[in-house]
Amino acid sequence: VFTWKPAADTTVECDKTFQPEDLTPIATDNCSGEVTITSTQSAITPGSCANTYSYTITWTAKDVCGNTTTTSQVVHVEDKTAPVFTWKPAADTTVECDKTFKPEDLTPIATDNCSGAVTITSTQSAITPGSCANTYSYTITWTAKDVCGNTTTTSQVVHVEDKTAPVFT
Repeated sequence: VFTWKPAADTTVECDKTFQPEDLTPIATDNCSGEVTITSTQSAITPGSCANTYSYTITWTAKDVCGNTTTTSQVVHVEDKTAPVFTWKPAADTTVECDKTFKPEDLTPIATDNCSGAVTITSTQSAITPGSCANTYSYTITWTAKDVCGNTTTTSQVVHVEDKTAPVFT
């Protein structure tokens, strides 16, 4: 008889998976003798993305006379956590009008808690005019996306100024 066993179903984040031996039920027998517990893990059933899947762990308790009982747990693995930017540009920056840049000139770095590549894309907003033709601002937004579609964004407002006087050549 199992005196303690894990819940029938459990859901874990993809970076928190465990093996059958990490969580062993407890079993006793009504007669004397040792009860041995063994475990097996089923094949993985793929989910909707690379980091989402499920499997079943089955534990078998066996007494010294060969009597057995089993308990199982279905482990659902999911990826609900968005990537994290480990480096990103400052939220705001001011540049001289001859020093402007495009989103691809400055790419943030992002990592994910699960396996798979993180893709980073960028968009640039429309230009907001300033007080003269060479003074304006725009926003660059970078989006990091993991293999399961979880996303996070970071943005930078670029203020462009013309503070340099003309030069005679």
